[in-house]
Amino acid sequence: MFSAKSALLLAVGVLIAFGANRFYSQSTANQTDGTMEDYKSAKSVYDFTVKDSHGADVSLEKYRGKVLLIVNIASQCGLTKGNYAELTELSKTYADKEFKILSFPCNQFGGQMPEGDGEEMVCHLRSANAEVGDVFAKIEVNGDGAHPLYKYLKHKQGGTLGDSIKWNFAKFLVNREGQPVDRYAPTTSPSGIKKDIDKLLVNGDDADPLYKYLKHKQGGILGDSIKWNFSKFLVNKDGQPVDRYAPTTSPKSIVKDIDKLLQA
Repeated sequence: MFSAKSALLLAVGVLIAFGANRFYSQSTANQTDGTMEDYKSAKSVYDFTVKDSHGADVSLEKYRGKVLLIVNIASQCGLTKGNYAELTELSKTYADKEFKILSFPCNQFGGQMPEGDGEEMVCHLRSANAEVGDVFAKIEVNGDGAHPLYKYLKHKQGGTLGDSIKWNFAKFLVNREGQPVDRYAPTTSPSGIKKDIDKLLVNGDDADPLYKYLKHKQGGILGDSIKWNFSKFLVNKDGQPVDRYAPTTSPKSIVKDIDKLLQA
């Protein structure tokens, strides 16, 4: 039979345990909420760290200055064969360029990526002859458990009928500044993205020779590099670049300059 002192000690113990548990729960909830909100304050994909297929941390800072194609891959999807083949082709086409594919295995869609990380994933991709860029640890791309990188990508490039990833092989294109600039449906073939990749590869040592020439003949403000999408060069009838316009210059405002060249 408990004495009054024992009962008091037991009551105090229960209260302490309850209070500690409540504090821990609140702290964990706050940490979770904070983590969930972190992606909204990210300046670029370089702010994120992911795990490689063997569990080691990889800062996306290592990809600074490269054009990136980020894809959630699966091994047993109806889209797998075509995407593996075309992602492999892209990897080979741009092997000597500042371009990289980042592939994230994901099992959220019909359980179609059952393979585990590490050697099992390596063996699967090898047997499929799939050279799909740098392959990372399996992640979730939707829901509260989605990786912060994917929360950020969806936040920056919303989708049709909601921001959620709809299926395997959704694709995000990231420019050299680490900014997501486009999003493609799972059914968009990687080869169909090539023209958009080429547009982003207009700066640096591996820029297309045409753009090297245009920038050489018509330098820009604060350096010759192309500053953003929709930079424009006007070329005369003799093939000489005669003017350059900022991305914010509307095509309509260039009409008068075009007319002058046509009348010359």
